[in-house]
Amino acid sequence: PWVDLAVEPQDAWGNFFRYRVDEEMVGEDDEFPYPFDTGSGLEVKEGTTSLIEKDDGKSQVLAIIYSYGKNAEADGKNATTNEIYETGDLTPTFDDILIWLPKTIVVNRLVRAGKWPP
Repeated sequence: PWVDLAVEPQDAWGNFFRYRVDEEMVGEDDEFPYPFDTGSGLEVKEGTTSLIEKDDGKSQVLAIIYSYGKNAEADGKNATTNEIYETGDLTPTFDDILIWLPKTIVVNRLVRAGKWPP
């Protein structure tokens, strides 16, 4: 996926970036949901606050790219296998770095690329 995403495969410490994609967006064909009204199971939190969600409480995070940082270990909620990821200030005990793609950016890019609507 690094070539498709046009990013380097490793972070500044030589560790591979990790990623997680909402299951609604994963398929064997080149089709995307239409209408594009999916709520994601992925959630990014800072402390106890969800960073991206709609009024109905559904997450708008469709993809997350993250680094475990210098210590190369998952910190906080990122050490579990659930769908909740954590970001926050870098400290000696938390150095994970996350970026995420909300639904609005993904839809915008699909429209510009002529891939959506079908």
